[in-house]
Amino acid sequence: RDFDVPLNTRFGTLLYVELHELASVSNPDPLLLRRLQEISTKLGNIIWDLAHSTGGCIQNMSPANCLLSWNVVSRCASHYLAAVETAVRVRSQLQAEMPLESWARVSMGVWTGHLQ
Repeated sequence: RDFDVPLNTRFGTLLYVELHELASVSNPDPLLLRRLQEISTKLGNIIWDLAHSTGGCIQNMSPANCLLSWNVVSRCASHYLAAVETAVRVRSQLQAEMPLESWARVSMGVWTGHLQ
């Protein structure tokens, strides 16, 4: 259910996920670009499924990064736990379904606090 209080009075959690190499490709090698597209697509599908199963909301999604939120747009009492669970599950599912080469890096950060 949506909030009835102003955004700047809410306490929420954000999860940022980034596929580093896609944002910094300077040599457009077709094999590298195809592999990055495969990784990006798989990562996006995993994030989509997990965000919805944990009560999260995708705020922004591009091939190189994604920003998710909990307890911002709709209520989620255990928002910080849901975000951490999502981060752990993104990493484990990606490794299980598509083991990454040593050069491929996916980083994640979780922030919890008052929205302003």
